[in-house]
Amino acid sequence: MRRTVRAKRRSLKRRNRKSRQQRGGNSTPSIPTTANTTTTANTTTTATTTATVPPELHSSGSIQIGETSPTQTVFPPSKNVSNWLESVSPHNLTAGFKKIPLLPNVAEVFAAGSKSKKLNLDEFPIYTAEKFTQIAELLPYYCPDLTQLYYKYIGYEPTIDMIKTLHLLTSLQILDLQGNDIDDTGIQKLTIALPYLQKLMWLDLSTNNFSETGIQDLANIFPKLPALRCMILSSNRIGDIGANALGIALPHLRSLQRLDLTSIQISDTGVRDLVVAFSSMTNLMELELRYNSIGAMGAKYLADALQNRPTLEGLDVEGNRFGNQGVQYLTTAFPYLPNLTILNLNKNFITDVGAEYLANAFDNLKMLKHLALRFNSFGDAGAKSIAKNLHFLKHLESLDLKNINIGYAGVLEILIALTNPKRVTSTNLVLDIRDNNWIFGSIKDYFRAYTLPAGVTLYIN
Repeated sequence: MRRTVRAKRRSLKRRNRKSRQQRGGNSTPSIPTTANTTTTANTTTTATTTATVPPELHSSGSIQIGETSPTQTVFPPSKNVSNWLESVSPHNLTAGFKKIPLLPNVAEVFAAGSKSKKLNLDEFPIYTAEKFTQIAELLPYYCPDLTQLYYKYIGYEPTIDMIKTLHLLTSLQILDLQGNDIDDTGIQKLTIALPYLQKLMWLDLSTNNFSETGIQDLANIFPKLPALRCMILSSNRIGDIGANALGIALPHLRSLQRLDLTSIQISDTGVRDLVVAFSSMTNLMELELRYNSIGAMGAKYLADALQNRPTLEGLDVEGNRFGNQGVQYLTTAFPYLPNLTILNLNKNFITDVGAEYLANAFDNLKMLKHLALRFNSFGDAGAKSIAKNLHFLKHLESLDLKNINIGYAGVLEILIALTNPKRVTSTNLVLDIRDNNWIFGSIKDYFRAYTLPAGVTLYIN
């Protein structure tokens, strides 16, 4: 018995030494695999080799995969993926994986993921790259049925390690990779794995570091993501060229309901090329284009395209350069948006004229629940225009007029409008008028004697 144990230990040491040499000193042992079995008319020959890792997915510390079957293709074929990816099944586990010693806290991560099928690494005290790498490499084997993975703000190298085995998590529905500094090369590797996730519904790639090159690679696999409903690409360097690639490929995402393109550095030209896809996106419900450089002409391109999108419920264009002319263009789309409930026009250089354009279109926004206009430049005249037609918004739940230069007269007009008999509604309303044009400290005294309409909450300072 002792002789057998010693022999096994010597064998393990030799294997570990050889593995470290191959991977530059990494201490995680590799698992040998039985590769191709060649069958002829008279004989069957089995060859033992080391699993081949696709060069585009290769990274230090990679774990090689166990026994495979040459006669079974587990995943759909892909010209970008080697036979190693095509033949590996998450259920073909070998005893070797279970024998790999887990680092502190890693076992806790696997136990939670296996039990709930949901894993958010923010909830665990994992602080070293070594632990993240081990989690990335072993996750498909300890949690093969995982449906939600939140792998956020961890770093580039551990994320690339995770992407290497991501194709094995075929039950994933939610994948959150925000804040990992994924560049164009990382996106290229990710596009190899994503087509295997046929149940994926939510993909968050926000706050990374890829450009139009990465988005072009990502766009090429849109036809292979039939279940995707939400895609968040905000805070990347996509630009107008990337927007053009999205405009061509987005019609393939027929199930897409939410598209977040916040802060992707697009201008009017990018919007022009992007919105050509909208006529085919029959399920689009939420569109976010915050903090770009979209001006009046971009607003016109957007408005023209939205006339074909009656399903839209939320439109967020905060932090652009619409101006009064852009608002006027946008209002031409309102008659075609009967289900619009959220409209965010914060920080768009809107003056009294633009506020009047918007207010005159309220009769086409009868389902609107949330209207945000903070940090614009209209005063009492604009507030009076809004108050005049406020009775059309019977379902309004929040009206944000913070920091827009209105005074006592403008606010009073709006409060009086809320008592208008035409605006009979059971909906409670939050009205935010903080940081406007009045003498500091006196606004509370001014409204203390005023009885607010029932159901109205007023935020003042």
